[in-house]
Amino acid sequence: LEPGESQMVQFTYYGMRDKQFRTGAVCIVDGGPEYNVELKGTAAPCKYHIDRTELNFGDIPFTEIAEQELYLQNPGKVPVNFNFNLSGISRQVLIDISPAAGVLRPEERQKVNVKFRAGIP
Repeated sequence: LEPGESQMVQFTYYGMRDKQFRTGAVCIVDGGPEYNVELKGTAAPCKYHIDRTELNFGDIPFTEIAEQELYLQNPGKVPVNFNFNLSGISRQVLIDISPAAGVLRPEERQKVNVKFRAGIP
């Protein structure tokens, strides 16, 4: 490197689940000093919880809309993407989920509203 120049260096870390690592690297400058560089890394799995896996709307008149809620939570250390897949439902217009997709940041809790329309009697 010329005087005053810098160069970006990339270290790649392949972590093991729930493990923390610390090591060192030495940067050697020709004709100059050696620099110790401390490297630290952590690998964390995606974690999430949903407070219930079944919603029972009971008997609903076909002219009304019933609403329930559930909660998603991310107790982990990394963001978690979520998406409610309604492709297995033949009449998807009868169900409205909000938000239907998103990202849960670490330690975040998200309320999800589910609306059900009974539809044709």
